[in-house]
Amino acid sequence: SKGENNMTKKVLHTLTLSLLMGLLVTACGKKNSTTVSEAGDANTSSNAAAGENGGFDSSDISDEDAKAILSNLPTVYFDFDQYALTSAQRNQLKTIAEVLKKNSTVKVSIQGHCDERGSSEYNLALGDKRAQSVLEYLGDLGVSEQRLEGVSFGEERPAANGDGESVWSRNRRAELVVIN
Repeated sequence: SKGENNMTKKVLHTLTLSLLMGLLVTACGKKNSTTVSEAGDANTSSNAAAGENGGFDSSDISDEDAKAILSNLPTVYFDFDQYALTSAQRNQLKTIAEVLKKNSTVKVSIQGHCDERGSSEYNLALGDKRAQSVLEYLGDLGVSEQRLEGVSFGEERPAANGDGESVWSRNRRAELVVIN
């Protein structure tokens, strides 16, 4: 039936998008290694210093794939009380940066969130640091920071409700949302 056909198309599209994101993240990380110190400073390999992006070329992304990625931007998850980006998160954001550079009119809100532990004030500040770490890294990758906005929701908009690490880990995040 028509409804089953549409559902099949949606499932195939989602699977294709997931596969593409995995391949792009893998392609981004092959040549360029990044380490993060406890202070959150990034130290990149000489390939990055030489201007290479891990062998990844934004022309590898078709317009259709870029639109699919923009319609389903990934969420960046953080460890407890942390806002520094890991090398895996940096690789994930490299793909997003390439898509954003290819689509120069797109603006993105980076929304920092926390789990319920800690005071409201502390969590708002931590959510802001998470949003800013993503924003600044995308800026370092060549995305105009005028196209990016950081906002903190602290613990006010949980992705999951309840107690325990499995719930809290889903709430410690920065969400990227297209705003235009």
